[in-house]
Amino acid sequence: MATSSTGRVVYSVRAMKFGWMTLGPDGTKLYVALVDSDGIAIIDLTTYAVDWYYVGTHDGVPTCPSDVAWAAGQLWFGW
Repeated sequence: MATSSTGRVVYSVRAMKFGWMTLGPDGTKLYVALVDSDGIAIIDLTTYAVDWYYVGTHDGVPTCPSDVAWAAGQLWFGW
């Protein structure tokens, strides 16, 4: 959910259960761990467009990412 400086909701994203969120280094994108869908939502904070990055395994074992963080210029996730 994004709010204005007065607290008015200007945008919300409906998703499955989510974990940690982190801002990208330039502050224009929000990265959200999607616990139940093996992915990370990437939300453009200017347009509120949502992209999705798959982080699951290819053997059918779910990863269920719960944490995301920026370190050393890269996005890291854990489960």
